[in-house]
Amino acid sequence: MPDRGGGPTGPRIRAGRPSRRIRALLVTLGVLAVLGMAFTMFAGFWTDWLWYRSVHYSSVFTTTLSTKIGLFFVFGLLMALAVGFNIWLAHRLRPPLSAMSMEQQSLDRYRMGIAPYKKWLLIAVTSLVGLIAGASASSQWRTWLMWVNGVPFHEKDPQFHLDVSFYAFDLPWYRFLLGFGFAAAILCLIAAALTHYLYGGLRVTSPGARATAAATGHLSVLLGIFVALKAVAYWLDRYGLAVKSSDFKATDDWTGLRYVDANAYLPAKTILFCIAVICALLFFATLWRRTWQLPVIGFGLMVLSAILIGGLYPAIVQKFQVQPNEQAKEAPYVQKNLKATREAYGIDDTEVTKYDGVSTTSDKTRLRSDANDAASIRILDPNIVSPTFQQLQQMKNYYGFPTNLDVDRYPAKDGKEQDTVLGLRELNLDGIPKNNWINDHFRYTHGYGVVAAKGTEAKDGEPVFTEYDLPSRGDLGTYQQRIYYGEKTGTYSIVGGPQKEIDYSDNDGEKTTSYEGGSGVNLDNPVNRAAYAVAFNEPQILYSGAIGKGSRILYNRTPKERVEAVAPWLTIDGDAYPAVVHHRIQWIVDAYTTTNGYPYSSRTTLGDTTADSLTATNNSRAVVAQQNQVNYIRNSVKATVDAYTGEVKLYEWDTKDPVLKTWMKAFPGTVQPKSAISPELMAHLRYPQDLFKVQRELLTRYHVTDAETFLTGSEVWQVPDDPTNKSGNAVPPYYLSMKMPDQKKQAFSLSTTFTPNGRDNLSAFMSVDAEAGTGDYGRIRILKLPTSTTVDGPKQVQSKFNSEQDIAAAIKLLKGGDSDIEYGNLLTVPLDGGLLYVEPVYVRGGGLKYPLLRKVLVTYEGRTAFENTLGAALDKVFGTKSPTTTRPPDTGTTKPPATGNPTVDQALQDAQKAFDAGQQALKDGPDWDAYAKAQKDLQEALKRAEDAQSKAGRTGAGNQS
Repeated sequence: MPDRGGGPTGPRIRAGRPSRRIRALLVTLGVLAVLGMAFTMFAGFWTDWLWYRSVHYSSVFTTTLSTKIGLFFVFGLLMALAVGFNIWLAHRLRPPLSAMSMEQQSLDRYRMGIAPYKKWLLIAVTSLVGLIAGASASSQWRTWLMWVNGVPFHEKDPQFHLDVSFYAFDLPWYRFLLGFGFAAAILCLIAAALTHYLYGGLRVTSPGARATAAATGHLSVLLGIFVALKAVAYWLDRYGLAVKSSDFKATDDWTGLRYVDANAYLPAKTILFCIAVICALLFFATLWRRTWQLPVIGFGLMVLSAILIGGLYPAIVQKFQVQPNEQAKEAPYVQKNLKATREAYGIDDTEVTKYDGVSTTSDKTRLRSDANDAASIRILDPNIVSPTFQQLQQMKNYYGFPTNLDVDRYPAKDGKEQDTVLGLRELNLDGIPKNNWINDHFRYTHGYGVVAAKGTEAKDGEPVFTEYDLPSRGDLGTYQQRIYYGEKTGTYSIVGGPQKEIDYSDNDGEKTTSYEGGSGVNLDNPVNRAAYAVAFNEPQILYSGAIGKGSRILYNRTPKERVEAVAPWLTIDGDAYPAVVHHRIQWIVDAYTTTNGYPYSSRTTLGDTTADSLTATNNSRAVVAQQNQVNYIRNSVKATVDAYTGEVKLYEWDTKDPVLKTWMKAFPGTVQPKSAISPELMAHLRYPQDLFKVQRELLTRYHVTDAETFLTGSEVWQVPDDPTNKSGNAVPPYYLSMKMPDQKKQAFSLSTTFTPNGRDNLSAFMSVDAEAGTGDYGRIRILKLPTSTTVDGPKQVQSKFNSEQDIAAAIKLLKGGDSDIEYGNLLTVPLDGGLLYVEPVYVRGGGLKYPLLRKVLVTYEGRTAFENTLGAALDKVFGTKSPTTTRPPDTGTTKPPATGNPTVDQALQDAQKAFDAGQQALKDGPDWDAYAKAQKDLQEALKRAEDAQSKAGRTGAGNQS
């Protein structure tokens, strides 16, 4: 019929089918999406390659990548072939005719449905399992490299007499292969069973036999392979007992064989291995017998044996043989654990000596003189004075100091080394006048200079700076002061191009610079720019005019981040610290090699054993890989990162460590020999804190060397909580130049204290020589106090400080108004048979935003002093002045202006005068009217200082913008 609607009479469009234009658009969008995802993946790979090449560690990238790819393809292909072959074989062994039943009629529909797609379905299934298996295998690249490159320890375990390398390098790889084999056997068994069922080889409800002979034989072989792998697992489990962790009343993290393991589990594993082998042979025999009767019986016996022999029998041995005489039965195995643990953690040479804890002399003059020689007592606490450095030496709001400063040794003007507290004036993006992309990534790119102060002195409550001002000047001489790589540089910068960078500001105004360090990745190439635009999700990198010839992008800029990237096989210490070496600022990073496979050595979790009151408040101080459980650790590598160029160098430190030798074989040329460490760098290397904390935690139990005492638990110690704060976390160890009783002169040391488990009195004092390059470096000494008498521990000393009537009254006065008291590090120093405790006390008062050292607490043999200076406190405690001590020369002529702002300096001087007047008023009577007037003058002076500082800050910000 003719169209009567008057409309167009063109060709009709089929309902539900998109037009050609829409289809073309969808195809185009799909192609673009695939290209986008492909380029995103390429960008990640390409930027990684460019970064590793820029730091000259491209071999790490290629070795790691090639290992991952090799494992992915080998094991992915093996899994795909195994599953695919068994599906193909099950399909090939299908019966020619299916039984006439409802079950088979239902399956016919499925068979007909998948018939056209059988090949694609097989490819899809095998590809999926291959991808999953390959991805899982590629994550085992460390295990593979350690197995293929492993070197012997030349130490044998006491049970099987195998080299430790078998447990550290070989056994983990064998266990991976076994796990892969189990996964392949199970997947092949499932895939074959489903295929046989789908094509009638297995029947559930159909009449006749439940399985064809072909299906029976096929599945029996797979079950035989599974049981054979179980036999291998039983055999490897025998060796696994040497590295097995278990609960034991002597310790929560016991590792190694105990009596029940050696006399019940070990023979049980051997018996179960034999049973599993026989059971596997019975399954293989089904190829000829075509019946599952014997294999099923054998498998049932194996399961029953595993329950009775592997579970019930050891429980009976433990109950009726071990528990009635546990100490005698377990003692030989505990002795093996003691020896292995002490060796694995490097504490086997620890020297434990008896120490009375009570002074051996009554000569007060001698005690006072010896107090000067016992230690260079550091009254400047690096964990408290960062705000003081910030306020007095920040100079510009876009600079900042770390929360916790560092302690190092530098020569004084007289040539003698002195403990020095120092920090870097790093870039602080939060202080930039105006945050935008150009400012954040092009103009404000680096920090500037070192700030350092004497650790043993203070003047007017402030640090005595030895390196100060902007640019920095002082005792450190000339060095490259620009800091492009530091602990606070968490973002990328683009340098060296047309956009000038802010260098620093002085009285002559703002200075600019262009980076000439040569590090980073060149952005001249448009492909590189596009890759980084995708990698950093910042399209402006692609088209910004601020990027041009010579532009380079700097990223991965924190020292720990760089070392971890170039040596992913190392565990990084939580505290990187700076040092001026060869006229350059170098970050020094301690790194550890670890393993979890040292036989008989008890395990520890790094995050738990290295936690203390500092890591609780500052996550950047936490050890990398916190959740790692290890039972062997060595400080095998010392690394440096240049603060200007970012150059990373790895130095071999422990030349005997087999784990390091293994990794050096895997990554040849990445670690330089120990002989390459220059004397200038050696002078600043030190014993690492995290290793010391791990060792002290182990030594709370493993200072004991005989099994009987260890089993009784009577000699268990604990690391006390930090008494200077309420965090409830362990007291951190402290660096200090001090002299142990058997030493003739002071040595730079790292020390801590122990208390008995569940009690607060002191049980031991531990120190390690921390100065690298000396013959005693790493020598651990423990002074063990008698159990028959009690010596006050840190918590008790702090409590007595707070409860002493005169001290409590003075502290209350110091807290007058809105001032706060901050207690510094409570230092413990052995002195003539007794123990000297010293604690600086800081006051953060009124509107002043930083702490000032106001008092020093000292106690010895129950006598306590609370004075303005350390010398005065020591004089009061010992009742005499030191005959060898003279008043240090006034440093006012050499000390720089506190802030560089005359108004602020005058206000602070007025505040000091008011404080001194208040202290004098307390001594005169006390004269409360004079004290009140002094407090009022103090508050006014502090308010003037704060207002002047704020005004200077606003002026500075205005100049910056």
